[in-house]
This record gives sequence, structure tokens and C-alpha cells, in this order.
Amino acid sequence: MRGLCSNDIDLRFHEHQRLGRLCNIGRVHPRALTRVKTLKSNSFSIRGPALFNSLPRHLRALTNVTLDQFKARLDHFYKIYRTSRTSRTTTPVPQPTQ
Repeated sequence: MRGLCSNDIDLRFHEHQRLGRLCNIGRVHPRALTRVKTLKSNSFSIRGPALFNSLPRHLRALTNVTLDQFKARLDHFYKIYRTSRTSRTTTPVPQPTQ
């Protein structure tokens, strides 16, 4: 997946020993004005990495796949997730497809 999309906001990734690939989430300056903190907290540079980090490990760890392959696997995961949320059951963890 790396190198398939532009990285205009300079997202940085690291490998965590237990959690796998994670995206670094920017920090909001604690002394900033409340409205500035709100804007920053809701920006894509903060929300995007948080959303990526919330994906299951097998999706975050994908390598040697095209962007379309990644999107297809992501769609499959969300379909299972939405189905489980509407049926009020626990979220199943989909097994990686080969």
C-alpha cells in the first residue's frame, strides 16, 4: 500500500511490536484556543490516522497489494461490520483473504 497514494500531509507510520503498523497521530497544543483545538482535533490530519489505527491489524499490515485490492478488502470488512452492528451482535473479526 505504501507509495500508492500521495502523502501531502506527511503522515508517518511505525511498526509497533504488539499492535503492528500504526500511523502517528498529531498532537493538539494544550494551550491553544478552544476553537483552534476543536478545528485541529477534527481535521483530517488527526482523524485520518485515528481511523487507520482503528482498522483490524490484518488490514493495516497489507503489503504488495494495489489500491483497488486494499479498497475491496476494506469494503468487505465494512460490509461485515455494518451487518454485525445492525444485528446487535458482537463485531466478528473477518479472516484475511488470500
